[in-house]
Amino acid sequence: MSAPTPSPEDTPIDLPAESPTPPGGHIPDHFSPDDALPKVEPPSGRFILQLFVYPLVIVSVIVGAGLLINWVTRLGGDPHDYIDALERNNDARWQAAMNLANVLRSDHNQEFKSNSKQAARLAAVLDREMTLAGKGDKAVRLRMYLGRALGEFHVADGLPVMIKAASTQRFEQELKVRWFAFAGISKLVERMSSDPGFDEDEKLLQFLLKSLEDPEASIQWRAAFALGWYDDPRATAAMVQSLTTGGHVNVRYNAATALARRGDVRCEQVLRQMLDLESIITTIENPEETDLEEDELRKLADMQRYTIAKNSLVATIMLAKANKTADLTELEQSIRDLRDQDLESHFVYDASKYVIGLRELSDAALQAIADR
Repeated sequence: MSAPTPSPEDTPIDLPAESPTPPGGHIPDHFSPDDALPKVEPPSGRFILQLFVYPLVIVSVIVGAGLLINWVTRLGGDPHDYIDALERNNDARWQAAMNLANVLRSDHNQEFKSNSKQAARLAAVLDREMTLAGKGDKAVRLRMYLGRALGEFHVADGLPVMIKAASTQRFEQELKVRWFAFAGISKLVERMSSDPGFDEDEKLLQFLLKSLEDPEASIQWRAAFALGWYDDPRATAAMVQSLTTGGHVNVRYNAATALARRGDVRCEQVLRQMLDLESIITTIENPEETDLEEDELRKLADMQRYTIAKNSLVATIMLAKANKTADLTELEQSIRDLRDQDLESHFVYDASKYVIGLRELSDAALQAIADR
């Protein structure tokens, strides 16, 4: 008979000769499960910041930014709010004036831009600022953008104070106020000249004629541009004289464009000069652009050459349509010469776009001449 198989309970367990001693050399009498848990310490201030405060700040910033964007969007859609802000006395008014000018440049708010009361309110703000004659940067910027904003209106209520701003220069920085006022006057005259009921303002006409002789060249060509929209014999005579006088080259360019619009062939020679890319004279007058790097200035000059040539092409179309009996053979040849040039060598800034634009306009100019 075989021996019985011992049960697991009866099987002896071989223990190591020496059991490892716990750290410290002390063998505890008993072992608790709590001994296996890490030591519990009170939360630190940094832990509380990371867990609660930082997320709360992030959420607050996101919500606040959304509310701010919604407020700005709502404010930007209503130019009345900007007028209200301009009538209050605070340092941020120049920003309200800039925003108003930008809002009015769009095709929206047509009813507002035809509102004489709103134009008069804005004109009163500019008039007050002209009287105060602040020399600080914010005060100058405020007057600049007020003049530009008034030029976006479809009513002439702001014209007297715009003339005042365009003719006043008590210190160097105020020249920029004159520039913006002239820009506003030009837009206003251009827009209103197409209105059959447009009443050409005699005071403005005399002011523009006088401004052609202003010591500042930048004022001369801006005056010529505005004067070009006047259908008056005195304005036409001044434009013709400007073609040959020794004034700023942009005066001649603007005069030629204005005469082309009237169908006056005396502008042809200057229009041909505007198509000669090698002889086009460019100017960088804006002080904010003088800090550009040399390469950027070169690109800006190329853009100006393109713009001048483009203006000549558009003027040629207007001339051909306004005077169907004029002999424009030489002007047509100048356009062909321009089209055949290696334009990429001239327009290094986005050259392909400029080449396409010039060639399309060249074809349009040639077709306009042919269709007469």
